[in-house]
Amino acid sequence: MLGRLNTDVKEVTIIGAGYAGLLSAYRLLNLGYAVTIHEKSGRAGGLISTRQTDHGPAEAAAHSIRSSSEILRLFDDLKLDYVAAKTKKKFILRDGKLKGNPLTLWEMFTAGSYAAFKKSDGIYPSLADWAKAHIGEGALDNAITPLAHGIYAAEPEELDQQLAFPRMSIPMGQTLVDKVFKDKTQPKKSPGKSFVMAPAKGMGALINALTQAVQNHPNGRVIFNSAIETLPDVSNLIVTVPAPAAGKLIGSNILSNIKYAPMITATVFVKTEDLNKLEGIGFLNARGEDKRILGVLFNSSTFDHRARENYASLSVMLGGTSNPHILQKADDEIKVVIKEELNRVLNFTGTELETVITRWPNAIPLYSPHLRETLENLEKGWCSQEGRMLFGNYTGEVSIRGMCQTSLALGRE
Repeated sequence: MLGRLNTDVKEVTIIGAGYAGLLSAYRLLNLGYAVTIHEKSGRAGGLISTRQTDHGPAEAAAHSIRSSSEILRLFDDLKLDYVAAKTKKKFILRDGKLKGNPLTLWEMFTAGSYAAFKKSDGIYPSLADWAKAHIGEGALDNAITPLAHGIYAAEPEELDQQLAFPRMSIPMGQTLVDKVFKDKTQPKKSPGKSFVMAPAKGMGALINALTQAVQNHPNGRVIFNSAIETLPDVSNLIVTVPAPAAGKLIGSNILSNIKYAPMITATVFVKTEDLNKLEGIGFLNARGEDKRILGVLFNSSTFDHRARENYASLSVMLGGTSNPHILQKADDEIKVVIKEELNRVLNFTGTELETVITRWPNAIPLYSPHLRETLENLEKGWCSQEGRMLFGNYTGEVSIRGMCQTSLALGRE
């Protein structure tokens, strides 16, 4: 979140009714502000939506949330039911096989040695440089690369370590082991155990609950089909649309040029008898695996009520910065790729009952050194004037949980 509000004026205009816009409005309404949201389309939610099919729910983007005390409080306040993951198992696809621990004995020994003895130089140009310095090449290829794929749909070499994974930052002269021990002595920001969860009726239910909360508040309004092409002359403005649209609105070329990872999310429904038994949350690809897909989430293995009895639901993630051209393929071609990969990894031998494909040319902002510089320039430039704010998945927190935590500061400047 960039910028600050003029807290002397209790009226706020928000552009965009995605998760960031709705969450901002919800927080501000609870603090006594009057809020109006302008949304150019006829629906709220942005990337997040849930389509109810005959076989079960199909998510357009995120399918789960990592819990925190703030997320649980938000769900409680919205009276929104959730389901907790039935499993914690996660896998990495390496050498064509699903592995709970993707590292060899030598790679684990190397990672441990580096973590214990390699002292930090302070700032690393990329996440890959950080990994090479503190856990070794093997861990980079088979642990960090899948992590980067799963969160950012990007390669570690493209990501700014401090921006993308700030909790991994190690003070100058300390080792990774030093940092881990020090962190364990610090009080947790969000007490209680964290777990994977989701709204009981799908991620779209969170958007619906926030929208209703804003619309039902006497000081809240959401105006749909309201395209804002020039900035309104108001005391408090929060722009929550994606970076390219935000850049056009505020006249910032550097914001318009923020790069995004393109993605396809495909929810696939199959008969459980047609593939290996699904156990765990899903898998991500290690470096060197087929780049046509980034990974697969086992929806019905993770949560209840995600598929009918004797059926399974999977979310296949394709694209990313390493394979952007797959978005140009027709749906039938995408389905062939999915079937081949499910056959290769999960021995899928049947026919998909239904495949719901969603394309996102600008899915996830690339948390690169360029983005860090851009955010710093915006903080000193357009956002330096009181009453001007930017908030979205490109302003420092890409996750639903992280944005929820960040939004707590809104209106309390």
